[in-house]
Amino acid sequence: MAIAHALIEADGVRYARGQDVPDDLPGIEELREYGSVSDEAYDPAVDEVPPPDEIVIEGVVYKRTHDAFDSAEASA
Repeated sequence: MAIAHALIEADGVRYARGQDVPDDLPGIEELREYGSVSDEAYDPAVDEVPPPDEIVIEGVVYKRTHDAFDSAEASA
């Protein structure tokens, strides 16, 4: 059995990340090729995406400020 590294829906069955996926699943080779299925254990920390440095809402740019404080403290 392989392990899902992405949400997969096949033949009316949904496989969540970290669940076992049968080796006879239709399209399993393509899923393996693109990293959606692997023999390696699934690590949820890999999917953690940091917040963006900037967000633009209706023309207003919002920037993360904690980086500025961190760098100011480091140079002091």
